[in-house]
Amino acid sequence: MPSASTIYVPQPVTIVNPNFTESSTLPPVGWQAGGAGLDSTATLSYDTVNPYGDNTQSLVIDSTASGSGISSIIAFPVQFGQVYQIEAALLSISGDPAAAQLLFLDVNGNPITGYLAGNGVNYQPFVYTLSQSWVVLTAQGTVPHGAVSCQVECFVDSLTGGVGEFGYVAATLLSTAIPYYLAKVPSQFQGAPKFMQFLAALLQPLVDMGICAASMNIAFSLASAVGPQLDTLGIILGQPRTVPLPFVGTIVSAVATRNHSGSGYLIGDVVSVVQAGASGGQLKIVGFGFNNLPRLAVLAGGTGYATANNLSTTGGSGSGLEVNIVAQLGVSITLDDPHYRTLLQAKVLRNQWDGQADSLFLPWQQMFPGGSIYITDNQNMTATVFLVGTFDSIYETLILNGYIVPRPEGVLYNYEFASLPIFGFGNLNPVLIEGFGTGSGVYPGGNWA
Repeated sequence: MPSASTIYVPQPVTIVNPNFTESSTLPPVGWQAGGAGLDSTATLSYDTVNPYGDNTQSLVIDSTASGSGISSIIAFPVQFGQVYQIEAALLSISGDPAAAQLLFLDVNGNPITGYLAGNGVNYQPFVYTLSQSWVVLTAQGTVPHGAVSCQVECFVDSLTGGVGEFGYVAATLLSTAIPYYLAKVPSQFQGAPKFMQFLAALLQPLVDMGICAASMNIAFSLASAVGPQLDTLGIILGQPRTVPLPFVGTIVSAVATRNHSGSGYLIGDVVSVVQAGASGGQLKIVGFGFNNLPRLAVLAGGTGYATANNLSTTGGSGSGLEVNIVAQLGVSITLDDPHYRTLLQAKVLRNQWDGQADSLFLPWQQMFPGGSIYITDNQNMTATVFLVGTFDSIYETLILNGYIVPRPEGVLYNYEFASLPIFGFGNLNPVLIEGFGTGSGVYPGGNWA
């Protein structure tokens, strides 16, 4: 059995400009158009409106050809039998696969597709997504015989092209156990590739089990779990990924129509949705995405609404915005990893909350970095929850439906959203509170997270 000192030794690989934020040049610093097996004709741009996480920008690849994208200029050295992992933050704008991979190369810089020539097996660690929300994915693979270097590639994996967005890509050396033991083979057999590959094949299951066991604590950490690991944590916590929204005949989600996004709107604008037989549905513009398309949050569900497309809106600073809405009996939403992770963190908070408002401050900052929460007791079995920060439409929908903020039994919450900084006077935090001309909304006083 491979020793613990070699079976799981995670070592990050240095990649130049892994999150595409070091400059505004195109291709990005450290990257080149095309690569081994890639088409180089993609149109590259930066998304500075809705980048991944805390990034100032994310890379957009607009491809009109099959497998068009970029690759790292520098290929890092690898050794037969090493196990590598790729991790990438991906978003598919067009619904086509946004993909990233580690491509193993031979001494001539050609891709290696398998241990045996012509067998058609691809051993490259490869991740892709069709999701139109940010997801973080990982995959691992073992360096095949004959590989001497590895190149990182980001591309749109579609026969007809498409548009994908890339937040970051990372590579990690996970295990050196197979090379460690192969190095102990006597020199008279080192030149027998089939024999060495046979030994590597025998070691591979043991290495895979060792990596799985050693990395399990990290994989199932609420801070870093992804995909099925998050689903497993959801089973333990009693919070499934698919969330029912209980209000019938109300707007529970809305998206702006790409060809009728209007103009002149500002973040914070509130618009009313026009539909015959329905009333009271209000949406708030919380940001702007790709092609300056407004991102919407449901501020008031209204009554009597039904699923419909291209509905007119009124109000706000601009004009021409039309929306598609979902408003039907038994509606539910299935969350992507970032939103689901926050929901699970909120579930832990709800399970452990001691009922004190002050106890919400620190967990809230962990769930929504830079955000603040304040709860004022109205002394009539209702409370007003003031929330400051940046919340997309999914987070606002979850909050308004009671999935995020813990609530005492029998108390009704009223939610107020504000953007930073909010209005106020005195010796206050200038990041949160500002006076005339800068601050917005109403500061309720008291202590904020």
